[in-house]
Order: sequence, then C-alpha cells, then structure tokens
Amino acid sequence: MSRDCQVVALTGATGRIGAHLLALLLSRAFRVQAISRNPPLAGLPEERVRWIRAELSLGWPEDADAPCLLSAGPLAELAEGFRRRPPQGLSRLIALSSTSIRFKQSSTDPREREQAERLLAAEQSLAATCRAIGAHLTLLRPTLIYGTASEPRLGPLIAFARITRILPLPWPAQGLRQPVHAEDLAALMLALLEHPREGIFEVGGGERLSVAEMIERMVRAETGSPLLAVPMPARWIESIFPRWRGPLSRLGQDQLPRPEPELEALGWRPRPFLGAR
Repeated sequence: MSRDCQVVALTGATGRIGAHLLALLLSRAFRVQAISRNPPLAGLPEERVRWIRAELSLGWPEDADAPCLLSAGPLAELAEGFRRRPPQGLSRLIALSSTSIRFKQSSTDPREREQAERLLAAEQSLAATCRAIGAHLTLLRPTLIYGTASEPRLGPLIAFARITRILPLPWPAQGLRQPVHAEDLAALMLALLEHPREGIFEVGGGERLSVAEMIERMVRAETGSPLLAVPMPARWIESIFPRWRGPLSRLGQDQLPRPEPELEALGWRPRPFLGAR
C-alpha cells in the first residue's frame, strides 16, 4: 500500500467500475471516502468506508479530505466541481476519461464531436486545477468498457434477436476494437494507486477483434440462445436506426489504444473479450 494513500476518496462509488474499485480497496486494507449522489451501498464496514453524498459538479465536498482520489464517475462533473471548489490537500488523482477524444473528433455525427470536445475540455480543466493545487494527475482513456450493463445502443438489436433468433450484422465491419472489462479497469486503477505513473494513458482489453465479431459475441451473450447471423449493409441499418450514424461510419476504422509500456510494466493483464457481463 502506498503510505500517502492509506485513505482514498472514490467517486462514482455506486457504479459498476466504482463497485469493483471499492471491493479491491477494501481487500487491500485501504480506508475509503465513497462519494456519490446515490444512497450508500448496503453491507459495507462502517469503520472502513465513510459515505459522502454530494453533487460533484457543485464543488468538491468540504468533508472529503483524502490525499488520493480515484475517479470512476463522469469526468466533466468532476472537472466542474474542481473548478468551483478545488479539494484541499489532494496529492494524487487517477481519473477515467475515454479514447472518444481521439476517435470521435472527426465523427460524421455532431453529437459525437461535441462529446469528444467536452471530454477534452474536462481533461484540460482538471490538469489546470491539479497543477494549481500541486496534485499529480493520471488520466486513463479506455476504449469500449464492457461488464457494466447492456450496451444501450445495442438494445434494439438484442430485442430483435431475442424475438426472431436472427442477428443482423452491419457489413462491412472489419475495423478492429479492443474492449476492456470494468473489473480489469478497476484493477489497473488500483495498480496505479500503488505504483504511480503520471500522464495520459490509453487502455484496452486483452484481445483485438473486428466490430462484427464484437457485436455478435455481445448479442449472443445477452440472448443466451443460438442465432443466425445475417450480414446487412451498414446503410440499411442506419436507415432503421439513424442514431447509429456515428458508430456505423467508423465500422471499417481500427480504434485501438496506443501501446503503453509503462502500464505493461505494472504486470497488468486484462482478460480476452467474452462479450458477457
């Protein structure tokens, strides 16, 4: 355990990544200040976890005073809260961002471009605040995170496949992806807490696969039954689901994280993609 991080603040503590982090922190004898707008999780040891309910975008909660912070919640809210009322005594911040900053900057969908711009602005704001208060910042930009819940954009496809046992697959969809599991991402954040690395790092899972194969594995895992996969031109699918315009426009593009030797040196070994939660 890092001596200066025996007490750790955790944002997004009721989310799936935050829940994994909370379990890992308690398994290593850290004491946790769990910060969330939602009610506390039940069954946690009160002597190890202090729950702080707060709306982060309004400012950092004044009763949170841990020297180290793991942020598993929305980055823009954290950045706005830091801007309004910065934390006092913070020495280290490890926060989740997204590779969307790189891959959606030139999207055909203006909403995706705006999302990338907001994330980049949040990163820059956090970096400025951390410099001002003397805190070390580590930003992780994961690729697609799974193991949290059903991918909302795949909901109509999953529903259709359950009813018909037919899986329409967008074609061509040979661009490579590298999804990362939420629990593996939590383990990496803990490793970085114990073995600090400062900077921005892109993060992917333990397997590279095509978009088509990724979608097929995800839908099969959700339905739990045999399906007939039927390739379908992407433009047909876009005409049915116009909100998929951005992702469909990138089906042929590889969206892989950059190699990060510093993270590999930590001994972190994410699992291959199974498509299940």
